[in-house]
Amino acid sequence: MWQGYDGVVLTGGADMERTEALIAAADVCRRIDVPTLGLCLGMQAMCVAAARRLPYMQDASLEETTPEGKVLLFTRLPRSDGRTWRRLGDHEVTVNPGSSLARSLAGTGAAMGWAERMNHSYRLNPRYHSDLTESGLSIIAQDKASDVVDLIEDSKNTFYVGSEGHPELTSRRQAPNPLIQAFLWSVTQTHTVRQSS
Repeated sequence: MWQGYDGVVLTGGADMERTEALIAAADVCRRIDVPTLGLCLGMQAMCVAAARRLPYMQDASLEETTPEGKVLLFTRLPRSDGRTWRRLGDHEVTVNPGSSLARSLAGTGAAMGWAERMNHSYRLNPRYHSDLTESGLSIIAQDKASDVVDLIEDSKNTFYVGSEGHPELTSRRQAPNPLIQAFLWSVTQTHTVRQSS
């Protein structure tokens, strides 16, 4: 079924009924190493899929879909007064220079930092950051002020990157968002290798 796909975008959105399908797709994309870009909910699905591969994290879920879950990988953004908040607008994202994404960005000549459009009320639960690393994913961009993980990747794959933001909203035909540029560059490189073999 997946043969013939040069790349996959796991989209965001508010349709939480498709979350399990996104998680399953994220798992398959990672196993067969097809270039994959996860956007917002797509990134969350990538993280849950990876976590569920750990024997002690098989119950990983999202608070938004399973508030009573045992292992809530993504939880509401807290405020100091105990209420929750929504992270909206443009926030600066800076990629870890040692990451695979940084190498892809260099391949396109794109910047290592940019303003990313955010629209979310949930974040990767900080108590599971080390478990995410154990699952093989790396945190490659993080907003230290709010302790929000902005970008993750699996550096062992050709391109497997998730963004909590929405790079599609700041992309234009002649000026794509650097993350979109890196994804398309990776897809092109992978396609060229496949065609020549």
